[in-house]
Amino acid sequence: MSEIKITKEELLARLSEIKMIVMDVDGTLTDGQITIDDNGIETKSFNVKDGMGIKMLREAGFKIAIISARYSKAVEIRAKELKVVGLFQNATNKIEALHELLAEHHISSSNVIYIGDDNNDILIARTAGISFAVNDASDALKQNVDIVLKSQGGRGAIREAAELILNLLEMRKQDG
Repeated sequence: MSEIKITKEELLARLSEIKMIVMDVDGTLTDGQITIDDNGIETKSFNVKDGMGIKMLREAGFKIAIISARYSKAVEIRAKELKVVGLFQNATNKIEALHELLAEHHISSSNVIYIGDDNNDILIARTAGISFAVNDASDALKQNVDIVLKSQGGRGAIREAAELILNLLEMRKQDG
């Protein structure tokens, strides 16, 4: 079970403001491993359950975006498949990328859920309306998020987050 560090009431209140889910790639949407063959071709593996989780979130009305500190053609292809509305790669300053994304979509950081795995995600996590860390995230990030998932990056963490978000939305709807 996910470790939720804020009250259910606070989580539900913040969730009512969320319009976009933003996530990191390496270590979050993937397991963090990068394979480079003898020709210098880089490959990544993506979990189809995470892809389904993203589809579920999109169908629930959330915009999906990706911010990554690295560039990968594989991420570009996967982002297109997943119909993300924003893809920022080579984002050495992730908070700048987030601000650009928010300006483009006319939303504030309180309207964002962020999911990450490492120290370079801390500033965005502190800025987002709700923040998640995958289970194998750095300890520093885990200390700065609202929710620590039980799943590891690239191993269903995005799907777990999606199900948690959608279950909370359903709970809020039932509570009226």
